[in-house]
Amino acid sequence: MKKILILILSVYSTIAFSQNATNSGTLADGVRVERGKFEGTPYYTENWFTGYGILENGTKTNTYQLNYEINQDQLLYQPTVGNILALLDSDFIGFVINSAEGAILFTKSDRFSYSDKSPKMKYVRVYNPSSPSILIEYSKEIDDPNRGGWTSSSQNTLNAEFKEESNIYIKNSSGSFERIKLKSKDVLDIYSTVPNLKEYLKENKIKDMEDLVKAMDYINSNS
Repeated sequence: MKKILILILSVYSTIAFSQNATNSGTLADGVRVERGKFEGTPYYTENWFTGYGILENGTKTNTYQLNYEINQDQLLYQPTVGNILALLDSDFIGFVINSAEGAILFTKSDRFSYSDKSPKMKYVRVYNPSSPSILIEYSKEIDDPNRGGWTSSSQNTLNAEFKEESNIYIKNSSGSFERIKLKSKDVLDIYSTVPNLKEYLKENKIKDMEDLVKAMDYINSNS
């Protein structure tokens, strides 16, 4: 847990004070990656953004163009445009992508404890690093309409595409994470003893991730 805290504090300081990554560490080791054509993208984001890896001691690597290939569950980088490499990230505890929506923190899922169902993916997103009580596991599978053998038809205009799914986990009172659906009932089942939470959720139903963040802030402030 100490190493997780180092990771989160390191990233949060970057978000809060817009500091640049230090030039300590390298991303020079990798394997070239080539992809076929599909609808959609196998990556976390269609565009590439700057980012950096984070080592066991919290040290940041050099800054590179990074992306998380969700379909293959691997971190990629571009030392030069169009030259995509799979990062050998065994020494990493996480990474940050400075996307259009801000600094996005991913960390290795096995660094957290889970009360029941645990993520299958190597990385999970820490949704709100300033208050790390929500994790998101992304997955993408190829949905191929031609799988049944219709590829020989001259009328076929359908392409295979990447379908994204996600699992959401919230931290319970014992410090482990539980998988939930984005519903007020799931949160209330885990935190039924929090004063006035039922009333709060009745007035502030959980419909999206921002609602969940506000609910967890309420829980953390009243637990």
